[in-house]
Amino acid sequence: QQEREVRQVLKLLRSPKKGVRELVISPLSFIAAVGKDGLVIARDVEPGPIGGMNLAKQFPVVAKALSGAEGMDMGEFASLNKGGKPSVTILMAAPAHYKGEVVGALVLGIPLWRLQQRLSKQLQMEEAGKSKKDGTVIWTYIYRGDELHHHGTPRDLDQLVPDAKARRAGLARSPRGFTGEAQQYGYWYGYGVRPLPVLGEDAGVIVFRMDPQ
Repeated sequence: QQEREVRQVLKLLRSPKKGVRELVISPLSFIAAVGKDGLVIARDVEPGPIGGMNLAKQFPVVAKALSGAEGMDMGEFASLNKGGKPSVTILMAAPAHYKGEVVGALVLGIPLWRLQQRLSKQLQMEEAGKSKKDGTVIWTYIYRGDELHHHGTPRDLDQLVPDAKARRAGLARSPRGFTGEAQQYGYWYGYGVRPLPVLGEDAGVIVFRMDPQ
């Protein structure tokens, strides 16, 4: 019963009419309520792979929230597919108070590939609203260390993304970001690499754009 009731509250947080606007439009994959023991009481959808998981034991940011301090950190969830890569996820955790005491925590998770998808769609929508050119291509990628995080991007375009060595060389010359260009199938693409310290020391976004002639 507690799980059902908590789940209904969590769903309301993302309700277009009664919810928190930032959560309604967020690319999050889950919102979870965690008890004082660190175990997940419920998440906003059912079923869920994190049900009953001890998030406080697995992620320090959740343990800190149960101590009364909100925070954000990066974590990894094991893939649901055997042999698959773990899901690198932004974790935000805040303590839940009742009568002046911390009784649990609220945890929100945003996988990097979902953030990449949201950034791509947002830029594509903005471009569609102001440009009269058909065929403009805009995609984003998120990098963290040597790895890229993306989903749904064109495979041919994936081949043009500067690798970790090229990114580090470019950022060594221009720490705040750099631009470049690449040609494929007779089309020229421009791209920009911009660090995002909020995602980590070696993390950021790569934006590709191609304008039709």
